[in-house]
Amino acid sequence: MQSQIFDKLKVELMKDIINELQIVYILSRIRKLLEINKLKSKYPILNFYCNWSLHSEITETDGKTINAMFKEFIEKPEEKYKLIFHLQFLKQLNAFLKYSHLPTLSSEKLNNFRFQLQKVISDTPIEVKTGTKYKIIFKEPMNKNESGLHITTIID
Repeated sequence: MQSQIFDKLKVELMKDIINELQIVYILSRIRKLLEINKLKSKYPILNFYCNWSLHSEITETDGKTINAMFKEFIEKPEEKYKLIFHLQFLKQLNAFLKYSHLPTLSSEKLNNFRFQLQKVISDTPIEVKTGTKYKIIFKEPMNKNESGLHITTIID
């Protein structure tokens, strides 16, 4: 089973990243490998994004790393957007691929991956509580340089 997942993932990673379907497929296979190999805690941000790409909403984040990332992101969203939010994910993605002896992604592929990923997560709000409750929503980006970010405060 693990070798089948691995082989399918390897084939998909060799292709150009051109659509949302690839992102969902790649992240669902990675999520399976993280679970099978008990690596979710080693790659918490990657695991979070795998979940984010597969769920319609996330109302609770799991773990100190994710909560700290969101707290910093909420406090300085535009300044930290590329540096914190997706950069750590992309680093963990390539680290996992390298660790698993899978093809890593070039910077161009990573850029395409990030752009398509934003489309996938654009319809998945996240509620984060950092004293105040926030809802983080990404609108679908029109181009690769747009974040589509929207943060709102939720009043209970």
